[in-house]
Amino acid sequence: MEELWKNFHKPDFEAWKTKVISELKGKEFESLIRHTPEGIDIEPISPRNAVDRVLPGLSDHHSWEVVQEYFVDDEKKVNLRVLNDLNKGATSLLFYVLPGVNLQLLLKNVEWPHVEIHFISEGAAMNLWNQIKTLSEIRKWKLDDLRGSINVDTLENLARTGNYFIDLESDIRDLQGWLTERPEKLNSVCVNANLFQNAGAPADLQLGIALSMLHEYYDRLGDAGWKQVWMNLAVGGRYFMEIAKFRAMRILWSRLLDVYELDHDTYRMRIHADSSLRNKAIFGPHNNMLRSTTEAMSAAIGTADSIGLRSYNSTYKENDDYGDHMARNIQLLLKHESFFDQVIDPASGSYFVEQLTEELCNKAWKRFQEIEAEGGYLSAMEKGWIQDRIESSASEEDEALEKGQLKVLGVNLFPNFEEPKKEDIRSPQFCRPDDRTHLVRPIRTYRWAEKLEKEQIEGR
Repeated sequence: MEELWKNFHKPDFEAWKTKVISELKGKEFESLIRHTPEGIDIEPISPRNAVDRVLPGLSDHHSWEVVQEYFVDDEKKVNLRVLNDLNKGATSLLFYVLPGVNLQLLLKNVEWPHVEIHFISEGAAMNLWNQIKTLSEIRKWKLDDLRGSINVDTLENLARTGNYFIDLESDIRDLQGWLTERPEKLNSVCVNANLFQNAGAPADLQLGIALSMLHEYYDRLGDAGWKQVWMNLAVGGRYFMEIAKFRAMRILWSRLLDVYELDHDTYRMRIHADSSLRNKAIFGPHNNMLRSTTEAMSAAIGTADSIGLRSYNSTYKENDDYGDHMARNIQLLLKHESFFDQVIDPASGSYFVEQLTEELCNKAWKRFQEIEAEGGYLSAMEKGWIQDRIESSASEEDEALEKGQLKVLGVNLFPNFEEPKKEDIRSPQFCRPDDRTHLVRPIRTYRWAEKLEKEQIEGR
């Protein structure tokens, strides 16, 4: 075989570039270069990447958890859904819980040691933890066998609502109490950076803000908050950029650990992919299923540890069994028919993806440094620095959508206003004004299609 290869010339990058230019027949090579919102130039061919590394933070066999989400307003009804979903492919449960939730009813016949469970709570981490300890004693569970998280992210709550749960000192004190008792398999600090993608931030800014939130938690909680971080990133429809974003998050986390001289085996990060809301639409809802499929692929190839996809019709109605079932099936097909879970780092060795990942890392680190120059995450939020940059990016996206430069199937490209029918639109998902008093200006999330959809719904 080696003798055979000696007969072939190995062209370098410049030879390939010369060939491309010859095929353009007079057009400039630069006309093929695309420019991303992150300020990265995408060339039509990629040089062999000088980066030679193993993506940090991966196990020998990398798969992901199939996450099903629930808003808990009736524990008995949600419990029935949970038992059904666990029998139909869900391997992880994520609950949005209210104060006073009855965990005994919610988790009836659910054996937590055999499934990953996350609770997202509006503060009161210790209160929830005390309930978990009581239930574990009743159900004879060993606390060290429980996997998942108590997700109380005061920094994200400040960005989303403009306020803390109580105040910064009380919120941090509550988290400190929980961290002192945390079992090994439950995640420590949870960073919900999915908010920023849904508000219109480009990938480098999303990662830069996520790093600044991690840094803020480290300053206030010490290294106990970094023992097992749960990082939530929204995954959008920019296929390759999203792959690079998830891979870049692992590299940036590794870089932070090096800065603080922390052991990589002791301080770990689990990355969750949350399907984007920004590109989903009410009309032509089955297009949402296609969007979720590419998003799940990006997250899986980008090495996410868990993926949660919303149902295709969640933009205009409450979750139903069929919509949730189809969302889970997307992931099950990727696993059991496409074998996406059989490769540790599927994008490794792709010159294009490796180069894009490296450039995104550098851009994101620069964003992180800019936020730190403003005094850190909290200071940048108080000044409106983060909000200004997200809103500027979102406005550029809106303008590109209106001009047709940004084409979204079913929104400004081949829209279908006949599906769903008017009577089927029960709870349209629109951004609503918030007239509460805020400590800082909240970050507004909205879908691209909202303006057009309101016109159609009101005009019927």
